Amino acid sequence: MPCFARLIRLACLVFVPTTTSNMNPTVIKNANVFLLGLAFMLMFTAFQTMGNIQTTILNSARNPNSTGYVPGFDGVGYTSLAIIYGVFSASNWIAPSVVAVLGPRLTMFVGGLTYASFIAQFFQPNTYALYFLSALLGVGAAIIWTGQGNFLSLNSDDRTMSRNSGIFWAMLQCSMVIGNTFVFFEFQGLTDIDKHTRTVVVIVLLSVCCVGVLTLVLLRPVPQMEEEELLAGGSQASETPMQALKGAWKLFITPDMLLLSVLFFYTGLELTFWSGVYGPSIGSTLAFGVAAKSLVGMHGIFVGVGESLGGLVFGIFGSQLVKRGRDPVVMLGFVIHAAAAFGVFLNLPNSAPLGDTNGKVVSKCHYYANFAVHVIPFRCRFHTCKPVFGHSLLLSLRLRRRLLQHANLLHPGLGLQGEVECGIRHF
Repeated sequence: MPCFARLIRLACLVFVPTTTSNMNPTVIKNANVFLLGLAFMLMFTAFQTMGNIQTTILNSARNPNSTGYVPGFDGVGYTSLAIIYGVFSASNWIAPSVVAVLGPRLTMFVGGLTYASFIAQFFQPNTYALYFLSALLGVGAAIIWTGQGNFLSLNSDDRTMSRNSGIFWAMLQCSMVIGNTFVFFEFQGLTDIDKHTRTVVVIVLLSVCCVGVLTLVLLRPVPQMEEEELLAGGSQASETPMQALKGAWKLFITPDMLLLSVLFFYTGLELTFWSGVYGPSIGSTLAFGVAAKSLVGMHGIFVGVGESLGGLVFGIFGSQLVKRGRDPVVMLGFVIHAAAAFGVFLNLPNSAPLGDTNGKVVSKCHYYANFAVHVIPFRCRFHTCKPVFGHSLLLSLRLRRRLLQHANLLHPGLGLQGEVECGIRHF
């Protein structure tokens, strides 16, 4: 009953119009954290699912023998993803300046619109629209994640940052399971993605994304209590875009951040493989039979399950696991990583990333068994390595404190402390 009463109070706070001046600041901040997690869960249920299946959909749209063929379309899913993440990386330099001008709430809303626009263009794929909206999405991704880190930090303090970021990431990790469960059943029995199936998938994912974007409208302004803690040295409005850019550069060239950049580069390669290459490769392996396309959705489901299990295990038992030192944990991550990568090598033909293939595979084991055995450790390993390398090894308490001190001293007005911590968690 107490939990039910809290939910009622939270619903009243969210949906009943009221001013924030007479509300409990703690309640407003907690509601903001919940709504932020809900919005991102919905938006990334749509986007991460679409990112997982877009190459499969576009391969059918280019194939004249497919019932999903689109005349004149010759866009490539891999090229689209390369544009997204290339522009995303470059745009991170201007993202703090955008947040300084628009504020985090409006920044996230604008960024969310780019996600919805990208998904909408799959109704009728067009090569130029695909690549243009991919670039636009890259900019949107940079500003939405910077705005997210800023807004989460403004709604947190030293005592609640870990809790709030944990709530946010727990909700976000559900997105892969939800969206790909739908895709798994929708793609059942299909040898290619026909126009009707493409339309249904796009309508559902676009609707979910739009609900997530609209959820951002419900975010309330941060109560300006304990101003010295939130702004720590100045008014947020006094920060100029140039100051934000300089602050980001000064943070980047600190020794600790340069060391972490090696990890970020590696996880970028890892992200590219599991989100953009592995799923389409499964769908292109004709040895899976009529189940090949639906297994792209199954891959996404196991990715989400592995994310949650890996994060949960090391979130709960992390302090116990590192009592004997961090090296055994790091080596465990490496061994699982190597085993999963070798399993992928055994289970998929070399030509699978290039399109539908009847190529031979090394392994003669049952395909479904191989699929389950290799995908679960692959994502569990990946999310194991994130907390292992990102928190247990590099983010020891001393290093973590130094990074956050750098962020706070260099650029207090934009709440860069929270952005650094959330950025490290995200990578």
